[in-house]
Amino acid sequence: MKKLFSLILLASLFSISLYAKNRAVLKLNTFGHTSLIRDIIVTKDKDIISASDDKSIIVWNSKNGKIKQRILGQIGDNSGEIYAIALSNDEKYLAVGGYFSGTKKSGNRYLIRIYNYKTARLLGSLKSHKNVVNDISFSDDDRYLISGSSDNSAKIWSVKSNFKLIDTIKLHNDDVYAVKIIRNNNRYYAVTAGYDNRIYLYDLKSKTAVTKHRLNVKLGYLAVNNKLKHIAVSGFSKEIRVYDFNLKLIKIIENNSIASGLAYSENGKYMLAGTNGLPFSINLYEVDDDYDLEERFKKHNNTVLAVAFLDNKTAISGGGDNEIYVWDIDSTDIKQKIKGVGDNIWSVGVDGDNIAWGKIDPCDDCSGMENRFGKLQKTINLKTFKIIDVEDEDDFKRVSTRHKNYSLKHSNGGKYEYDAVLEVLRSGVFKTKIIKDSSDGLRHNCYGWYKNYIISGGANGSLVIYNKRGVKIASLVGHQGEIWSIAIDGDRLVSGSSDQSIKVWNLKELNHKSTLSPLVTIFISKENEYVVYTKDGFFVSSKKGTKYVGYHINRGINKEALYIPVDSLYDTFYRPDLIQKVLSDGDISKYAKNININRLLKYGLAPTVKILTKSKTITNQNIDVKLQICPRRKGGYNNLALSINGTTISVTGRSRALKLSYKKLGACFTINQKISLTGGKNTIGFKATNRVGNIHSNTSSVNIFFDDTQYKLTLKDRLEKELENEIKLKLTEKTEVDSINNLHILALAINNYRDKKLNLKYSINDANKIIDTIKKVSKPIFNKIYIHKLFNKQATRKNIKKIFGTIKSNRNDVFLLYIAGHGVTDKYNGKYYFIPYEFNKKVKVYKQGVGQRDLMLGLSKIKALKSLVMLDTCESGSFVEASMQRTITNRLAKATGRATISASSKTQVALEGYKGHGVFTYTIMEALNGKGYQDDEEITVDELSSYVKKVLPKRTYKKWNYKQTPQSSIYGINFIIGKED
Repeated sequence: MKKLFSLILLASLFSISLYAKNRAVLKLNTFGHTSLIRDIIVTKDKDIISASDDKSIIVWNSKNGKIKQRILGQIGDNSGEIYAIALSNDEKYLAVGGYFSGTKKSGNRYLIRIYNYKTARLLGSLKSHKNVVNDISFSDDDRYLISGSSDNSAKIWSVKSNFKLIDTIKLHNDDVYAVKIIRNNNRYYAVTAGYDNRIYLYDLKSKTAVTKHRLNVKLGYLAVNNKLKHIAVSGFSKEIRVYDFNLKLIKIIENNSIASGLAYSENGKYMLAGTNGLPFSINLYEVDDDYDLEERFKKHNNTVLAVAFLDNKTAISGGGDNEIYVWDIDSTDIKQKIKGVGDNIWSVGVDGDNIAWGKIDPCDDCSGMENRFGKLQKTINLKTFKIIDVEDEDDFKRVSTRHKNYSLKHSNGGKYEYDAVLEVLRSGVFKTKIIKDSSDGLRHNCYGWYKNYIISGGANGSLVIYNKRGVKIASLVGHQGEIWSIAIDGDRLVSGSSDQSIKVWNLKELNHKSTLSPLVTIFISKENEYVVYTKDGFFVSSKKGTKYVGYHINRGINKEALYIPVDSLYDTFYRPDLIQKVLSDGDISKYAKNININRLLKYGLAPTVKILTKSKTITNQNIDVKLQICPRRKGGYNNLALSINGTTISVTGRSRALKLSYKKLGACFTINQKISLTGGKNTIGFKATNRVGNIHSNTSSVNIFFDDTQYKLTLKDRLEKELENEIKLKLTEKTEVDSINNLHILALAINNYRDKKLNLKYSINDANKIIDTIKKVSKPIFNKIYIHKLFNKQATRKNIKKIFGTIKSNRNDVFLLYIAGHGVTDKYNGKYYFIPYEFNKKVKVYKQGVGQRDLMLGLSKIKALKSLVMLDTCESGSFVEASMQRTITNRLAKATGRATISASSKTQVALEGYKGHGVFTYTIMEALNGKGYQDDEEITVDELSSYVKKVLPKRTYKKWNYKQTPQSSIYGINFIIGKED
């Protein structure tokens, strides 16, 4: 493949994705572009379609800047970039060109994809070009499609003949970068411009070149003004040339920077010129006034290739800063700024497990990328994942350009004159130099020493290690954007990139590998939501962080791709324990071998689901909700789950769902589900899984406001109201809300197992004391307190699953679940099981343990939305590390929507006890008895969790020289659990 025109830009050319063999690519989703925006189109409805090097095409609502649709196709590890898009004037077809995945031999890299724009379905692909497709365009009557390629040709396709190839134009002797079709005197002409400095006018009927011009500059952009019959052309210079439709020169415009990207307004009165260098301003020219400069838009801080008009008074521009601006051409005031949730990572620092970063460009006005250190703003701890402000930048290591008597310095040079030369000096004397070109990073943005090695980061994700002689010895593969900053602490390397991610590397691997992959990738949003993930897809995240990464599912070159957020795979890939293992230089390949996305996909995808009931206000507590399920081929459906305000209230299995009344809608069917609401706003959620339950669907939601004014009346008020209306009140009848604000406690505890080797000492005592403590502190709050217990022989799997259905709670009640005994966690898949009384070691644990799904189904039968699960279980003969307990806790809390607090305890800690109790339970009781109260006489679930997390590690370290780190995940509603008398 020849060098792309845009490789000379000061912009990042990349896609932030990790390649997984076969069909799935792990991809960061920042709800915006993460790379250079190549092309922009405006639809008749004033939507904006943008295409980027990040392998994405996004349709935006221009009024609110929100994503309306993604148009997906097959991508690979280093391919899939979108270079050009074109929309037919009837908006039936969207044509897409670029550098796609596949082999050179197959020709699949150089296809043109044709989509049905309205449905985003891929109709097929056009194969003929032998190199990347740089530009495509429809004729104004949609009769022809023209494409230009780095194979030095342009091709004409007949749209009405199912995009049949009807002509190949072979006039250029270098890359063809810009193509248009014009009509003049009832004849069709192709206008082509290329890297050979030539522009041609080609007659489609006679198949000959009518005229040509040779300039002294490489050409890359064309715009056509059909009103005035003008053609504007620009390239790698500050000059814009304007011709008529006979290719006669009309005007030469001197732009103030390299003019990249051109567009005319629909009325033909204005022309926009993008920018490929300092100053990064978009120039607006008034065509009627001899192309006089009208305005300059100066909000971009990087290259802008994509410009367009939303209407005759509104411009659009997008470029290498990953931002799209919609702005008024008279005032240059911004009407809408469209950008994702991430930012360029301009600087990084490292101090052990503390990774710092900054998102401020340290050199806005620099033409070269010096090895400089920008401001560090935030830091994340890789053990706790707590994000705080940086107090002292000196606490963090960067990278040094000096090692013993060696030093480094860089300068302009190479083919493109952008900091491409890095000199290696010994005692100030030149020894050798490392020169980069477009194939290995273009320039040295950041560089320094690791022991006797040199590390340098450049463009296109190039992060390379050299020896002192300047010989390349290893590549660090993962970033695909500009590497702006690196930092080293010991053998740990941290890198920051324009792909908006931070990567952590283990340089010990340099001893036996020539290609290194990152240990983890870190993404942090502007709101400090985070996701940390491995190349195999295992991740840990904040509550909302799961939406920032997912799998792009390839389905072949002639089918649109699909996207699955990792949130849909939470129960499989949420593994804080494996994140800690890999950060400790542990090998997780055996986990990745057995747990991977391609294996999951064999069972099919989850259905798409939708709540058909519309948002509204009602005065009845019960509502029939209409649900639609659309199974996908092979995947089927299962586990239809309803939630209110994030708390799961109903889970229906496939066998049960088939018995429900439903109406088929093609491949879809509908069911009705009656649910009870709580007063005020009820956000009802609905999701499902595929038939085997390992992939979750999207979550559909609707807001129903329950006006419970009538239900809040006292019984006397209701009686008087009923009498006033002459309706007889049956005093023997009692509605659900007559007994609101009751407390229900379920305790499951086992000391004596059937297998006596499993016996424990404190479980039942802890359960009874917890019950007594809660009864005491909650008495002032609740009308009634109901106790449910299963101890020892009663705590069988059958009884545990059954007892949830016997608890008669209401939506406004509170439910507490306390579990004490043994638990087992499968270290490979991270699934947790509570061990019931009858446990037999000879039988597989998943057949007899009480697992997450069992607890989810049980808790879904509890109507109370205010719930807390306290989990005090330990493994027999081993211990649960904090990272594994985090896996258990967050998975359970997310599945049930219930706040969960759990212990991560060594067995000997639980056995030895603390003042006659398990130390975790003792700390909970201590908090409830008064020490966990904060500034008032009440204790909430949040306050209880905070106290336990603060006190327990110190307590266990003091007594056993071991920090027991409890875990909590506060889903659902925070509520008061106790009150001082």
